[in-house]
Amino acid sequence: MKIIVKSIFGSQLYGTNSENSDTDVKGIYLPSLEDCLLNQISNTINTTSKEIKSAKNTKDDIDTEIFSLQYFMKLALNGEMIVSDLLHAPENMLIETSSIWIKLRNMRSEFYSKNLFGYLGYIRKQTARYCVKGERLKAMKEVLNILSNDKLIKQNYKLNKLWDKLPINEYCQFVKNDNEKRFEQYQCCGKLLQPTMSCEYAYNIVKEMYNSYGERAKQAETNEGIDWKAVSHAFRVGLQLKEIYETGDLIYPLKEREFIKDIKYGKFHYKNDKIGEKLDDLLLEVEKLSKNSKYPDKINKEKLDKFILDCY
Repeated sequence: MKIIVKSIFGSQLYGTNSENSDTDVKGIYLPSLEDCLLNQISNTINTTSKEIKSAKNTKDDIDTEIFSLQYFMKLALNGEMIVSDLLHAPENMLIETSSIWIKLRNMRSEFYSKNLFGYLGYIRKQTARYCVKGERLKAMKEVLNILSNDKLIKQNYKLNKLWDKLPINEYCQFVKNDNEKRFEQYQCCGKLLQPTMSCEYAYNIVKEMYNSYGERAKQAETNEGIDWKAVSHAFRVGLQLKEIYETGDLIYPLKEREFIKDIKYGKFHYKNDKIGEKLDDLLLEVEKLSKNSKYPDKINKEKLDKFILDCY
């Protein structure tokens, strides 16, 4: 196996590591011509220093992942940030290099395009998904607290008897009939509740919705269990892309590493510190910078193919 490059990766590369962080190593190798002809190329080769692979990593563990050059180029065409991370690794992070690596790193601007934020979009959706769920759960809980009154249930109260007590917010509101001016129905997180249904029946409907959400979303409802690591990843990638689009380069360790570390270790309150809003603002800024950048809509595949062929 001909190694093109091996580099320290992850939190140690970004400057967001702690004393307990393990060591990640990424690299690229050039498969033999024989393996290419026989279609025996491994996209990735993974090794670990752990004796038990399923065990949690410790600060002494080293995980190594080496990509074939062909697969690395495919990741580049898909806009994966792992490509930009490796291409911008500074000299003090490199474990092993080659003449091919020098050429590859010198052409790193060829890997920039307007579509570098695809990976960021995925993280944005994943991060926002359960946080929004938390808000919806909170709204449902308000309705359940009102409908769970034993007196209302025993006396078979109709829902319209509570019209003035039901909460009104982003996820719960009254809905007007198309032909009438008066309010006809109550909507809770997209579910329409009829005024003539019993409070017990309405309670069971909302309770079933509430129970359908996962534990992670229920924790997010009270700002507990926020996946701060996922949120920090979203900010990190956003700030990386912002630097690329603004400066045409990416320098490690990251300038904003202390802020990212504070996010990672949960030193903020998701709601009170408006972390969600700040992340949205960052992503909108990145998307605007991307759209207005000088870079092409997509990476030139022919150039990457030619580079691979030249290596052989």
